[in-house]
Amino acid sequence: MPRPSRHAAPILVAALALAGPAVAGDCWAPTRARPVTGAGDALGKPIYARLKGATEAAERMLRGDPRLNAIPNVRYQANRSVTLPVVEGGAFTASAWVGLHAPKVWGPGCTLDQGRADYLTPASVTLSFNTPGDVAHALPSPPNEGGPAVFPLSPRDAETFERTGVIAYNNAAVRLYRAGGRRAIVPFRVRDHLAFWEAELQRISADGGAEIADPQLAGLRARRAALSPAELDAQAAISAATSGESLWAYAVVGAPDASPLYQIAPDLMRPVADKGAVQVVVAEYSIAEPQAAPEAGLRAWLDALDLSPLDAFLAR
Repeated sequence: MPRPSRHAAPILVAALALAGPAVAGDCWAPTRARPVTGAGDALGKPIYARLKGATEAAERMLRGDPRLNAIPNVRYQANRSVTLPVVEGGAFTASAWVGLHAPKVWGPGCTLDQGRADYLTPASVTLSFNTPGDVAHALPSPPNEGGPAVFPLSPRDAETFERTGVIAYNNAAVRLYRAGGRRAIVPFRVRDHLAFWEAELQRISADGGAEIADPQLAGLRARRAALSPAELDAQAAISAATSGESLWAYAVVGAPDASPLYQIAPDLMRPVADKGAVQVVVAEYSIAEPQAAPEAGLRAWLDALDLSPLDAFLAR
């Protein structure tokens, strides 16, 4: 789904749109930038300086991107905002997102029928900051809640992710980026999988389910004791073959139909002392009307996108 509902009013229309090339796309309508945070705080406060600077730099990148500007028959509009944390105790979040608008909402000159454009956005691209959970937009089901942010990828999607860093699903795709080559999405190891299910089974046992949980706990601990350090550090997977076994059962990556397990890097999901830090960039596109914005053009944009110019804002 497109993103306007997440970033919409209250907003301030910028006095002038920044200059940017329009190759196949029509033109860039005036930028809209929120003058305050999602909590109503003035953006001039020092704590927001890095996030505000990152969104401005992100907009410049998007405006100057030749692949984005080559998408035909769309009118672009950039939107910038700084808002509340999405992780409890985490850093503030921010985004620069661009709506790709079809001719039916174009206005005179390089304007938009803004009300209709906000409601009817066939596609959007976003560079957001400190929102690692946005990976859920490109997944068939959201990551775990209340525990590690774990999710499976099909063997094909896992191969694409390891090769390109992109996770794609159903007319959407997302890529996470950190400075210094650090991964924002990491393999979920067998030792992590077993530790998670050990805690879950202990909870089930304490809540009156000992008859079911305790034998599984014993089996889990026996299995863990038999594994070598290398086996414990291997990536866990799930498959149909293990679905009828114990709750903690897992598969080996490479086994038939085994879907490797990944997680958002745990440090990105923890509270931080510096609420103005920029920890991670999330680049994504979302398409509601494929006929208005063919996915091939947006996927080429995401695959080739160089996010290193944002390193200056990112924590290392």
